[in-house]
Amino acid sequence: RMTSKILIFGNHVPKLRTGIAEGLKRRIHLIEYEGAITDPDPGFKERLIAEYPAILYDMIQSCVEWQELGGLCKPEKISHAVEAYLVGEDSIHAWEDECLEPSDMAREGSGVLYRSFKSWAQANNEYCPSSKEFSQRLSARGWPSKRTAAGTQFLGRRIKLDEAPRRYVIVGSGKTA
Repeated sequence: RMTSKILIFGNHVPKLRTGIAEGLKRRIHLIEYEGAITDPDPGFKERLIAEYPAILYDMIQSCVEWQELGGLCKPEKISHAVEAYLVGEDSIHAWEDECLEPSDMAREGSGVLYRSFKSWAQANNEYCPSSKEFSQRLSARGWPSKRTAAGTQFLGRRIKLDEAPRRYVIVGSGKTA
């Protein structure tokens, strides 16, 4: 049950260091103020006081409408702003776009993927979670995986050739070097 609401006013949006949970996606509202007060009006307060009855009427009408609708809907402009913000904060998504490529036959070990992400995160000054949290975040994103004797293998994506460490398969042994 919600007991409070956090409002953040600032010149910059906050930097998210952890995974972007569904709860956060539902709750965040990014409202950008695009105006600038360059020339304050000294008589504004007096004119506002004169408008109090009309403002109160609008507030009551809006409350009635809110009750009839059963709540407020997030405006499309705010939804787009939040989506763009969250995509920009999603370091795994950025790493995936930059360092991975889809492949039906691909199978990468969680350790190999983590080392690639960690290297990318350090180069881009991004937060790097633990390897356990990293694997959990990949699974939460719907990445198919398979447990093997060598550990967890993630399927369907591979590290781009220019990003991949050199690996050689020793024929007949099934081991990599």
